[in-house]
Amino acid sequence: MPFDLDTQIGNADSIYGSPEAVWGSAATSLEYYVDDFAIAQFAARSLRDRSAYATFMPRSGEWRRLYDPASGMIEPRFEDRAFRALTTTSPRSVSSRATRRSTPGWCPGPGRALRPHGREDGGGGQTQALPARPQRRPGGTRTDHALLGNEPTLQTPWLYDWTGRPFRTQEAVRRALTLYSPTPEGYPGNDDLGTLSAWYVFGALASTGDSRRRRAGDLQPALPAGGDQPSHRRRATLSVVGRGPYIDSLDVGGRAYGRPWVSYCEIAAGADLEYRLSTRPNRAWGTAAGAAPPSYGPRHPMSTSSCGP
Repeated sequence: MPFDLDTQIGNADSIYGSPEAVWGSAATSLEYYVDDFAIAQFAARSLRDRSAYATFMPRSGEWRRLYDPASGMIEPRFEDRAFRALTTTSPRSVSSRATRRSTPGWCPGPGRALRPHGREDGGGGQTQALPARPQRRPGGTRTDHALLGNEPTLQTPWLYDWTGRPFRTQEAVRRALTLYSPTPEGYPGNDDLGTLSAWYVFGALASTGDSRRRRAGDLQPALPAGGDQPSHRRRATLSVVGRGPYIDSLDVGGRAYGRPWVSYCEIAAGADLEYRLSTRPNRAWGTAAGAAPPSYGPRHPMSTSSCGP
């Protein structure tokens, strides 16, 4: 979506707006690339459709077209391929309402908070800066930090799992959980169709330990139709030992587990998860070679398994 089409008017592409209008061209483009990835994976894993995979998987990697080497960030781009950098003066046509809610090319928040960032540098870098001050206030979209009161940056705290610093994810998620409270204003922002509620549930897993072994509950995920199915099905269990924001160790099925992620199919097959928490970060856990979650490029070979990467 070229920035030339960006109207900077809220909900420009809703049923009440023009079908040719775009609100947040860079943000919209990134959403489409994620859609392409999802279509490719569904075609491969559930339908075994190699033709669809070959079409949509390369398209999912075209987000790279929005990468501006000059700024080192994803930026809105004009149809003539020129970048519309964050520091560029906003055009006069930008409404004051849109300016309060976003920056040109991005919605529904400022570009710096919503842009995908690169790996950490020696001093912690931009990836560390984003979750440091999660935002609570509803409508609070003018910030350089993670907007955990709105959907676009809900995934940001987990980026550390790909950088070899999962303890940073643990810090950020526990800090973000404090944005919630059992009050009439207990949500940190817009709970679009239960999105923030779901985020809290997954973020709170394994965060309720005490000094003794404690069973946190049963998990019973639903399996999608088609694809590989576990040979047996039973409820997965989750238990926690200790107290603190950090994961000191994790056992899956009674065996030490060194990855900061567990596959959906392992849980669906009835895995028993036992977390041991600590008040101090274990900087070694989850950092071994091959421990990072899967990562997919546009040339990633097609997988026909619903469970494997």
